Amino acid sequence: IYIRANGLIDPATAPISTVDRVTYTITNNVYDSIEIERDNIILDGAGYTIQGAGSWAGIDLEGRSNVTIRNVVIKGFVYGIDIDNSSNLSIHGNNITYNLKDGIFLSDSSHNRIFGNSVIENDEDGIDLYRSSNNSITGNNITENDFDGIGISYSSNYNDIFRNNIAKNDEDSVDFYE
Repeated sequence: IYIRANGLIDPATAPISTVDRVTYTITNNVYDSIEIERDNIILDGAGYTIQGAGSWAGIDLEGRSNVTIRNVVIKGFVYGIDIDNSSNLSIHGNNITYNLKDGIFLSDSSHNRIFGNSVIENDEDGIDLYRSSNNSITGNNITENDFDGIGISYSSNYNDIFRNNIAKNDEDSVDFYE
């Protein structure tokens, strides 16, 4: 499922609605990935589930700016949320669980806020920052992941990590590499 750069939902029959092409609301459980190609939007899961069968990402954001992802359950993908080369995102109030790698993966991304999420029982890291800086990770419940609660690699500057509940992960609570 795509939210295209022009604001259209593809396919038009997908269980996502919008009236203003700014706020997109999921209207039923989704059994596919959602790829966002539009900046300056809100995707509100309204408590519904995005569920995969091991496909790449529940929500895929590449080269995006000013996108909010909130109130969605994401499970059964390689990555729950895959963020690449994106900035000024707000990821909050989500339940991200049972993914084959990381719950949330940020690569080459900055100035993002990840807060108030439950990131539980993913097969690798709960949240993984790779070559990313100036991000805020706060108030999340990051537990029972098979690797680290939060993995930080090649990420040199100004990532704020505070007031998270990080417990019962199989490796480190927070792992800094390079």
